[in-house]
Amino acid sequence: MTSVRPAPDLEAEAEVDLGRYGRAIALRWWLLLVGLVLGAIIGYASTLAGAQRYRASAVVYLGQPLGALSQTIQSLNTNPSAVRTIVTSQAAVERAGRKSGLGPAQIRSNVLVNQIAGSLSKVGQSPLVQITVKGSQKTKVRLAANALAAIVVDKLSGPARAKIAIFEPGAARDRAVIASVEEALAHPGDLSFTDKLLLQTRLQNAQADLTQVSQQLTVARTVEAPSVVTAAAAAKASVRSHRNSALLGAVIGLILGAIAAVLWEPVARARRRP
Repeated sequence: MTSVRPAPDLEAEAEVDLGRYGRAIALRWWLLLVGLVLGAIIGYASTLAGAQRYRASAVVYLGQPLGALSQTIQSLNTNPSAVRTIVTSQAAVERAGRKSGLGPAQIRSNVLVNQIAGSLSKVGQSPLVQITVKGSQKTKVRLAANALAAIVVDKLSGPARAKIAIFEPGAARDRAVIASVEEALAHPGDLSFTDKLLLQTRLQNAQADLTQVSQQLTVARTVEAPSVVTAAAAAKASVRSHRNSALLGAVIGLILGAIAAVLWEPVARARRRP
């Protein structure tokens, strides 16, 4: 007749193990203290060992191209990937390198292009784009980011420049006509009634045309043309602080000290065996 082995009392065994661990930790509390202190020192020292990193970000408005009826149209300005293509091109990184002192390879491998969350991103609408350069030299990363932002604005300004080049001469002609007519009307002695009427009509037409052209110029300069919204300024890229690193190291050291206290007696007993 076989005997049934009683099931082990798992809760009792767990209590025994926890009690043994607690006594081991209490007996060798100094290991926890050593781990705490060494961990804090190592954590603090880790923030001093590495070279400081900086990042500089410039925000660029890509410009909103408009058609003849002021409707939005798609172009390079409405495509955020165009910015990435421009800032990583060889011509752009070489130009930014000359202005900043960084090598082209340094710029290309450390440049980031991100569309700013919340900006217009639908088809045909121009977003805001952030151009970031990272590196260990504070002034150089700032100059490189600003140089790349200026390159993007220059590359995407073609449509707006073309419109401005058309509207500005027209506005200048309207101003010249207005000045000439006003000068003539200021001395009406030699003018007949018909001449005065013709001049006043011409003045009104020139003023209306100037108003329309001025509005188109304003839209071309402020809406259609790309621009740098905020210039880059270098800031420390590392978010690790001395205090946080020391605290994390202390916690890790405390845990390792507790493990060492628990394993101290089994390891010592194993070493005493012949």
